[in-house]
Amino acid sequence: MIAFDGDAVVFSEESDLIYKNDGLKAFFEHEQINAKNPMNAGPFGQFLKKLSELRAEHIFEPGVSKVRIGLVTARNAPAHERVIHTLRAWGAPADEAHFVGPNSKAPFLRAMGAHIFFDDQEKHVLGAASVVAAGHVPGPHSPDQVVIPAG
Repeated sequence: MIAFDGDAVVFSEESDLIYKNDGLKAFFEHEQINAKNPMNAGPFGQFLKKLSELRAEHIFEPGVSKVRIGLVTARNAPAHERVIHTLRAWGAPADEAHFVGPNSKAPFLRAMGAHIFFDDQEKHVLGAASVVAAGHVPGPHSPDQVVIPAG
């Protein structure tokens, strides 16, 4: 399984910037208003789309592929809906999606059996590296800055 964080990795940093500039309340309002509007692709957006095509080529049972895709993001309700609509609009289904809020991502990655994980925040990469190979995707923010904490 290849697992990804969402914002500023698979998706653009648009939502991160709303949180950074206007706060958590504005972020949640923006995501609720735009819940059915797909997000723009981030640095790994095209990679996810191509990986989804590869996943589709290797389905051996209805809905089950040898190529598995996971999403582990700090987003939680009500901001999760936009992620789901975006993945559907892109034709890029995730085999597992976890909206973990303020919780550590490592236990979810271990339970999923992830083989590699990509995140834009160094602290999440370092935390995940204890259970899975983890890669840092440089993001639009300081490594010390929390991005979209759970409400």
